[in-house]
Amino acid sequence: MCKFMGHLDSDLFLSLHLEVAIIQEVRSKGLEFSPDKAFYVLVLVGIEPVDIRDFGRLMTTPAFAEEGHRPLGMLQVLSIIVEDRPPVSVRDKPQYAPTRLAFDSQPETSVLPLVYLNVAYFLGRAGNPVCYLGHLHLISEFAFSVASGFKSFTIRSILGPQMGGVEKPVTADTCSE
Repeated sequence: MCKFMGHLDSDLFLSLHLEVAIIQEVRSKGLEFSPDKAFYVLVLVGIEPVDIRDFGRLMTTPAFAEEGHRPLGMLQVLSIIVEDRPPVSVRDKPQYAPTRLAFDSQPETSVLPLVYLNVAYFLGRAGNPVCYLGHLHLISEFAFSVASGFKSFTIRSILGPQMGGVEKPVTADTCSE
């Protein structure tokens, strides 16, 4: 599962949609981004396997998807939560200095905000995550332009372009679909 979760950052298409969803979620709470402070964002993920027999095994053992048979399926973003705790200062804390310094050295990224992104996968209804990845993540300028430029988008019909589609507003939920 951790391997699937790593693809959220490495795939540009997935990463863009995740960033736009995070922007929409932060804005829906009336919060303002800052290049000096990072919000804590929790992304809960799951997997929807192709084979129905894999559902039970995914719900009962974390080793199933990591060590044994790797099921075919889709990683799904279940929820994006902007945590209630105050944003962390990325200028004052020594552990964030190298990251902020790297971004500040490039003029185009020095004004872009960071989020402290936590991605978690829970096994069944267990209280502790089986797989948890946490890191500082730079929200791209392109994601901001997409989030600001579009108010809605159309999901095309599987029956073809002549059948139109479904128009949806740009929200955290629709971006994570």
